[in-house]
Amino acid sequence: MPTLLEITLSTILEEPNNIRDKTPYLYDIPGTNLCWLHNCGAANKSVMKWLNNDYGHMRRMTKEEMEKNEKDVFVLIAEPEYKWWNGIIEWGTFFDDYTWFKNDKLMKFWPNFNRYTLAQWELIEATKNVKHFIKVGPNLGKKMQDFAKEHNLKMYGEFPYIKPRWRKVDYIKRMGEALKPALQNIMRRQPELRQKLDEYLKKDYHYYNKAK
Repeated sequence: MPTLLEITLSTILEEPNNIRDKTPYLYDIPGTNLCWLHNCGAANKSVMKWLNNDYGHMRRMTKEEMEKNEKDVFVLIAEPEYKWWNGIIEWGTFFDDYTWFKNDKLMKFWPNFNRYTLAQWELIEATKNVKHFIKVGPNLGKKMQDFAKEHNLKMYGEFPYIKPRWRKVDYIKRMGEALKPALQNIMRRQPELRQKLDEYLKKDYHYYNKAK
């Protein structure tokens, strides 16, 4: 009988694999001149809850619809390395042991393992008409309310805040607390990993610094 880890690895390593899919998820906001570009780990669950509450169930646009789209697009941008670490913690939930980084077959994908660790620039540069960049931070609620007013978007009440899983699920929080220092130590011993991560996130900082 294969172990749980062997089953997980078989699923993750098989090709083609949607786990590493880089297709942008774009949502048309009905009755407006805007679309929203979904960005995993950048308050995406909060934005989705807002849009679903005030505009009804949101449907992801097809590839053909995206190609024909002429509306401006807005996207939320998180601090790049902070977002990447959150994505690494989310990625770690695939495994029953936080030391997945000891597996060479997995580490060949470094630093992008799934949509949560996907650099933000990859989504932005694969999407037409991305014009509005909103920086995720402590005052995001007010920013989103101001953005909604400026663009005549519905927002009944306050912008909802949905906590990421690592902040509300104990076992994920504990796993993250063990994983981050262990992986930081690996990067100190193997500086080429740190270099690859910095190079991968470099363009993200261009868009993060551009965001308001």
